[in-house]
Amino acid sequence: MIASLNSDIQSYKDQIEALKTKNVQLTQEKEAVIAQAVREAVGSVLRVKAETLRDDQPLTDLGLDSLMGVEIENALEAAVGIALPPASLMRARTVRQIAALIAGHLGGAAPAAPAPAVVALTESTAATEVDLDALSDEEIDRLLGDTDADREKADTLS
Repeated sequence: MIASLNSDIQSYKDQIEALKTKNVQLTQEKEAVIAQAVREAVGSVLRVKAETLRDDQPLTDLGLDSLMGVEIENALEAAVGIALPPASLMRARTVRQIAALIAGHLGGAAPAAPAPAVVALTESTAATEVDLDALSDEEIDRLLGDTDADREKADTLS
């Protein structure tokens, strides 16, 4: 009786491991399909060959602007049936990040490469490291030392 129970438990463990392996394979296949759909949409809008796009290449390096971002979002929604949150594409800067965002919305694995978070800047941060497009107006004002008091003073002088 105990031997039979141990055999059943091992059988369940083996089945679970097989399902985990299959799930990983399906997730990888899904992510590959999503990444290819992203490459095709981005390539079409930016007028570049999809196969030349690197997964880690910032799309702004290829001339992506906000209007193109909307075009890409619309193309991706048509291709994969997922409506991304507004401006999400402008935060997800690479093919990999966009694909991870879509996979997350499809119920896949959590995005492996989330869009970079805005980090508090210090005096030692070089200007080339700052992603100005990702900063809010308030954060830019703070970085430039532009406060409400400064604006009020400038208004009274003019």
